[in-house]
Amino acid sequence: MWNVADEGSFKLFSNKKINLKIKVYEEGAKSKIYVNYKGYNIIFAMEVWGFGMECQEWDIHEKMGGDCVKNPADMYFIVDSMCIGPFIDLIYFFIIENSADQMLKEEYQVNW
Repeated sequence: MWNVADEGSFKLFSNKKINLKIKVYEEGAKSKIYVNYKGYNIIFAMEVWGFGMECQEWDIHEKMGGDCVKNPADMYFIVDSMCIGPFIDLIYFFIIENSADQMLKEEYQVNW
């Protein structure tokens, strides 16, 4: 399902089928995870649409980082490094199951 590239300071997970890229910065016990779905960082929208509840069902503890008011395109998730695989899979399934194209907004555009 994933193509994985080690980019030095981060790992890039990509799924060309749905145009999804995920950057993972491992920082010891915690990791920062950035999402690019079709050129948009939809992390804030995912939280509004109930992604946090899905994480609880999978027993994954996540929180958002960044400033959703000043720069929503630079939001990221913070998760335990041991949960990266299941968390990335959960992002994919959430996008598929929730018609995430409805979450795309101009202020969420990213350049990577």
